[in-house]
Amino acid sequence: MLFAASGASSAQAVARVVIVCPDTWFFANPPSLCPASPPHSTVMQAQHFEQGLMLWTQYNDRIYILYDTGQPRWDALANAWFPGQPENDPSLVPPAGLYQPVRGFGAAWRTGYVSPVQVVRDRLGWATDEEFGVPNARMQCDSAPKYSRCYLTGPGGVVVVLEPERSGWRMQ
Repeated sequence: MLFAASGASSAQAVARVVIVCPDTWFFANPPSLCPASPPHSTVMQAQHFEQGLMLWTQYNDRIYILYDTGQPRWDALANAWFPGQPENDPSLVPPAGLYQPVRGFGAAWRTGYVSPVQVVRDRLGWATDEEFGVPNARMQCDSAPKYSRCYLTGPGGVVVVLEPERSGWRMQ
């Protein structure tokens, strides 16, 4: 609504504007905000843990760590593993039926810190399966100028929503 006034005279008018997003979301039932960019197709690996999930995206070479409880609820770490480094730590032996994560997930699990005194391993526990590929993976964030949400394809084709400020995550 527009208002104009000059002395004792005033006028008002209504103008309707339709905003068309330049890019589209990669999933059904998207948020009302426009995406910040087209979706990024990516190779993705995933691994379930006793108390969470890890996702690696080739697009930005980041490891997303989703915790079932506590704060922060998720982290994003740069992949610290490179070919030629040890894939695992032979001194860490998982209980029967569980797994020690390897390569990038393993490096984040063994050496990543949630806080100055807590390593990722303490929050996640052991892996409950071996890492596996997520087909047709994509990643996209909304265009909020602050406190944006990011959306990733998760295991089974679900969409994982990363809430602002590492405050939460959910599957939709």
